[in-house]
Amino acid sequence: MTKKQILLDHFNQAIEETNHLPDIQKQQENFLYPISHVGIKNFKMPITLYENGENQHSIADIQLTVSLNQYERGTHMSRFVEILQDSLQHTVSFNHLKEILAKVKQRLQADTASIKMKFPWYFYGVSPISQNDNLQYGEVSIESTIDSKEKIMNFVSLTCFATTLCPCSKEISKYGAHNQRGKITISGNTSTESIPSDWKLQLKDIAINNASAPIHSLLKRQDEKYVTEQAYENPRFVEDLARLIAVDLADVKWLDHKQVICENEESIHAHNAIAQIHL
Repeated sequence: MTKKQILLDHFNQAIEETNHLPDIQKQQENFLYPISHVGIKNFKMPITLYENGENQHSIADIQLTVSLNQYERGTHMSRFVEILQDSLQHTVSFNHLKEILAKVKQRLQADTASIKMKFPWYFYGVSPISQNDNLQYGEVSIESTIDSKEKIMNFVSLTCFATTLCPCSKEISKYGAHNQRGKITISGNTSTESIPSDWKLQLKDIAINNASAPIHSLLKRQDEKYVTEQAYENPRFVEDLARLIAVDLADVKWLDHKQVICENEESIHAHNAIAQIHL
């Protein structure tokens, strides 16, 4: 009998023995392989962040999983949702994620548990001349994992946007130079104890301050003139941008296994340009 036939026999046996709404997931057999992650993904829910002394609301895309040993057929998906819905009243933090993981491990009797949250994070910039407020956003991803020995591993990632202007185009062209929107992602591991409350602002500043110019949501004509000339005076290859960010990122002590990815949405090419550095 093949391994697949053994599994199918186990599954069918459970169906034949069912009555009075049995718990099929709790079936105990040798299902051959443990599963490292099983649970729910793309679960959307409102969250609250505490930023600069006030609450900020966002919508998170969440993945919540546990490990499953080879002698258990399945997990209980509804319990993940129950635990997440019970957490709605809390402000999102790594201490909060630690509490969620502890509940998941206990309720599902799992050895390990992991949670990933992705959400837009909003911040204000200022137009350089008119001094108008600019509401902008970054893409945040946070992840926390608890193992069988209760050790916590945390991961953070921030993606934000800036302008880059091509040094080669500036050098060889009689008029102007092509520029593009740059997508910058900084990520790494951190501990619950060491991560600062303003970590998103710190990484955002490192990314944007090394680009040719910031991107703004609101520009008047005098602002547009300023940022156009600012980018022209600070040309950056995608390689330049990644290296400059890496220099500043090396000094960030609360982040380990750091990575920077810079991707330019090229304005005169049919492809994007990308550079990546691991520290």
